[in-house]
Amino acid sequence: METIQPVLDKFFIDIRHEPVGRVAAEKSFVGVKTIFNFIPTGEEDSVEFGHLTDTDDPQSMGSYQTYYRRYNLLCYFNFIPEKKLDDDGERVTKKREVKTTVRKLT
Repeated sequence: METIQPVLDKFFIDIRHEPVGRVAAEKSFVGVKTIFNFIPTGEEDSVEFGHLTDTDDPQSMGSYQTYYRRYNLLCYFNFIPEKKLDDDGERVTKKREVKTTVRKLT
């Protein structure tokens, strides 16, 4: 956001994100609708991203929504993220890998 905020301010564009979805017994839908408002006229445009999931875990739902806000902005403005900045959590996952040692009890 730091990169695009000056441009948004210059052209009087406001952005808001609204969670969308529903929680169900078998499959839940989680997503985010990003709304772009041209302040002088009130004209709005939006983009929405979401998917079906097997979980209703609040932590997972929050993580999805965080990613979807970012992906909506990338999609709307046709940005291509730099690989070093957008590794889909790969760096963090590698740091968290834990090696398990199994010992035979005698």
